[in-house]
Amino acid sequence: MMSSDSFSLIVVNAPLEDELGTDLACDAAERTSAGILLFVKAQLYEVTAAKAEGAGVIVVSKPCQISYARQCVRIAAATAARMRNMKRTVANLQNKVAEIKTVDRAKLVLMQYLGFSEEAAHKYIEKEAMNSRKSRFEVASEILRTYEN
Repeated sequence: MMSSDSFSLIVVNAPLEDELGTDLACDAAERTSAGILLFVKAQLYEVTAAKAEGAGVIVVSKPCQISYARQCVRIAAATAARMRNMKRTVANLQNKVAEIKTVDRAKLVLMQYLGFSEEAAHKYIEKEAMNSRKSRFEVASEILRTYEN
C-alpha cells in the first residue's frame, strides 16, 4: 500500500508484533512523501530518535499528552504538504529538462540532415512553433519523428 504514495500521514505505534517499528517508519519515509510519526516507549526514545530522525521520521515518546500528539500530527501533515510541493517542483523541472533535451536533439538533427547552423536551427524551431501555434517541444518532437525514422 505504501508504494502508491497516497497517504499524507502514517502513524506507527511501536512496538509492532514482529519488530520495534523503526524499520517500517524509515521504509515509509523513504517510499512516500507522507508525514511519519513513530510513537515509542520513553526508555527507547533516544536510541530510536537517533536512528529514525535522519530518515525524516518524527519520533514521539509515549505516553504523551493528547495536545502534544495533535501538535505532532500537524507538524507531520505540514511536512507532508511540503514534500508534495517539492515533488511537484522536481517533476516540473525534470519535464523542462526533457523538453530542452528534445529541442537540442532536434537542432542537431536539423544541423546534420539539412546543414543548418545551430542558430538557424534554433530560429527554425522557434518560427515553426510560432506559425503552427505549437510549443517548441511539439515542433522538435515532429522533427525527430521525421528525420530519425
